[in-house]
Amino acid sequence: MRINFKSYWIKSGIFTILYRYSTLFFGLGSYFLMVRIYDQQQVGNWEMYLMITTILEMARNGMLQNAMIKFVVSADTESEKTKLLSSSLVLNVMFTAVTSLLILMLFAFKVFWVKEGSEELPILLVYFIFVNLAFIPFSHFSYIQQAHFDFKGIFVSNFTRQGIFFVVIALSFFFSFVIPLKFLVLIQGILLVSGSVLLFYSANKLTRFTFNPDKKRYSNYSIMANMFLAQV
Repeated sequence: MRINFKSYWIKSGIFTILYRYSTLFFGLGSYFLMVRIYDQQQVGNWEMYLMITTILEMARNGMLQNAMIKFVVSADTESEKTKLLSSSLVLNVMFTAVTSLLILMLFAFKVFWVKEGSEELPILLVYFIFVNLAFIPFSHFSYIQQAHFDFKGIFVSNFTRQGIFFVVIALSFFFSFVIPLKFLVLIQGILLVSGSVLLFYSANKLTRFTFNPDKKRYSNYSIMANMFLAQV
């Protein structure tokens, strides 16, 4: 039996699989090289940084992604869809503002100075605020594409930013120069901004976005967010 690889679902499945495997490859590859570039304390700080920021992004996705996809898929008109997307964007900005403020407060009270040698961790988290801001458009346009079951743009943008980051680490390893960890965080943010541009062009083909929030949607998303938090 001949498989039609132009089939919508097959293409979507292929892009999803490629995205998962490329993320795994670039993630493991970058870590494999970093443990050979940086000392044990720096690697430990980077691991803690990744753990904390991953939890924040899981919280963002859990509170916004599923609710947005659910409501957008069930929207009957473009006007309703626009209100949903606008409300989601507002909550995305609010989430980023709260988490960024929390990081600054914890930094001010030196909460992250848990032991000697961990002084670099709070600096990384303060620099992460730039990454956190860059996640607003990146995540929003990703959610739009997922709501329309279009995964090509998601794969291309993530493959590009993760691949470039891996190349930067590889160049650092092979040419024996050490990039300060805080600059790696800034590179992450710059790559997220670049990825957001790619996602914007992909998402703009699916729907015309105009900012028109609806207070009713805030309550809907709040309910979904509370349900998520109750399960954590």
